Amino acid sequence: MAPLIRRSSWRYLWRHPWQVALAVLGVGLGVAVAVAVDVASGSAHRAFELSMDEVAGRATHQIVGGPAGVDEQVYARLRLQAGVRPSAPAV
Repeated sequence: MAPLIRRSSWRYLWRHPWQVALAVLGVGLGVAVAVAVDVASGSAHRAFELSMDEVAGRATHQIVGGPAGVDEQVYARLRLQAGVRPSAPAV
């Protein structure tokens, strides 16, 4: 049964070359659009991350205070006495 189906399929494809060409073109365009959307999305995401780094700056160190946070007196002492002037708390 399979050789008969295969032979009739080839016969149909041979008699309708424009349909085959349009089907292949449609699949190719669909794949190209999907890849283009993925590339554009990744590029936009990366550009957003880079712009956020430029605006906010990159942190070289991070102090994590646990569930209760960091005491304000510790933050003030770090900023004033330890000379860590460009520090800022983050929420």
